[in-house]
Amino acid sequence: MSAKPRFAFLSEEGILHLHDEEHASQHGKYVQTSLTDDERGYPVVEGQEVVYYA
Repeated sequence: MSAKPRFAFLSEEGILHLHDEEHASQHGKYVQTSLTDDERGYPVVEGQEVVYYA
């Protein structure tokens, strides 16, 4: 899990991803979040990887 600031964006498929600001900005609209993520960019909630669909 990353301790660096994370930024959230929705992929073209409507899946929520968290990455650094540079990567997130390449996908259009994004916001800073307090969520943490796993090594693939999926949010981690209460120790569990979670895949959010819009």
